Amino acid sequence: MARVVIDATVTTRRSIEDAFAYVADISKHPEWSPKALRIDGLSGPVAKGTHYTSYGWIPGDKEHRNEVEVTELDSPTRMVLVSTEPDGGEFINTFELSSTGSGTSIKRTMDMPKPTGMLGLVFPLILAFVAKPGFNKGVTTLGAKLDAGS
Repeated sequence: MARVVIDATVTTRRSIEDAFAYVADISKHPEWSPKALRIDGLSGPVAKGTHYTSYGWIPGDKEHRNEVEVTELDSPTRMVLVSTEPDGGEFINTFELSSTGSGTSIKRTMDMPKPTGMLGLVFPLILAFVAKPGFNKGVTTLGAKLDAGS
């Protein structure tokens, strides 16, 4: 199946350890999500293999459910979350952190299945006008939350 990858990077004044602690605290993700997001089935810190359920907004479904697994957790530089759609499709979200000398650079990458059929025909518009702007807004908000002291 064809895949689509989008990414965005933000720099924060926070140390790599502080930035990673915030990114790896999944309960904080709704704070910087560009759309409503709810996390269920998670208590305490995550580790490789942790599973939880997220409910978020996508066009046509404001309570879209995903089963999520933390597949990599390499503090303080990398975390990978694999979200499985009800139809079995997987969205892979990777967070890569690096020290910049004066703070931390956070790169978020989302690797997703490219839709087929009718949805595949309009997907370039959804990607350009909904997915990418929302993704970029979330990464920008993540940096702002970190700089504000979250």
